[in-house]
Amino acid sequence: MTTISNLPAIFVPLVG
Repeated sequence: MTTISNLPAIFVPLVG
């Protein structure tokens, strides 16, 4: 699994 690619994937909509 790509954790590095998953982190920003859920962080962008969460913060934005």
